[in-house]
Amino acid sequence: MSKFKHVGVREFRDRATYYLKQGKPLAIERHGEVIGYFLPVRRRDPEEIRKRLEAFEQALERFLAEAELPEDEFARLVEQAPTRGRRKAKGTTQTTKVGR
Repeated sequence: MSKFKHVGVREFRDRATYYLKQGKPLAIERHGEVIGYFLPVRRRDPEEIRKRLEAFEQALERFLAEAELPEDEFARLVEQAPTRGRRKAKGTTQTTKVGR
């Protein structure tokens, strides 16, 4: 048994706003064959995000105090850190070291 509600492609097109607001996964079909899926992203509670950011800020302040590391020095180290696995900020350039 499928966890997805199955809807035809035309129905999905005609009622897309309704289905998007429902926020439930859908299997989209054409002539009885699944041609795609709609998988909504989980919405985040703004209050939960605020609490997590506050907790992170407090943890960072404790770390800097214990390490006796000034905030500007920490920021400089973060800027110089390799960017592997991190997204590059818009408007910045990424340099790559070549060689050994």
